[in-house]
Amino acid sequence: MHKMMSTCSFAILIDPETYANGMPYDELKRIRDDGPKLYMEYDIRGVPYWLITVRGEIDYISKNPKVLSSEARSVLVEEWAEEEMVTSHRSMTTNMDPPRHQQNRRKARSSFSPSAVDSYAGSFRAYAKRIIDKVASRGECQFVEEVATELPLLAISELRGIPPEDRKDFFQWTNT
Repeated sequence: MHKMMSTCSFAILIDPETYANGMPYDELKRIRDDGPKLYMEYDIRGVPYWLITVRGEIDYISKNPKVLSSEARSVLVEEWAEEEMVTSHRSMTTNMDPPRHQQNRRKARSSFSPSAVDSYAGSFRAYAKRIIDKVASRGECQFVEEVATELPLLAISELRGIPPEDRKDFFQWTNT
């Protein structure tokens, strides 16, 4: 049995506007107290979703993809055409069911161990300095395009072994 949640503006937990004025701890507590399973209406996209609020329930679902599969329809609260599921969504780690999910995480884990992070911290600091130096003398810039996206792009490219000459193309591909 589940509880139905009204479509009040706060019920749109996945909308960034919900958090525009800070973390609404009292509302989140109220929702957890109404749990552990809530059926949420999502008027913006027209796709309802389940909100699971108790750790044990989340663990059970995560370990039992036959109960609720992330891979079958995506964890994103939208309806996707089967072609999009095949070509894009099922390749995202968050949309993988066990054992693919664990296998994919294992591949990335070594890149984020403390010793690995320490090994490239210096080069990332140097990248950050070059990014800032490039725009600082102008006194203004397109911050998102020229600063905020540059370091993550460089870091991901470096970690994935993408050659420097292909990084701008890589950035364009991620935004299409």
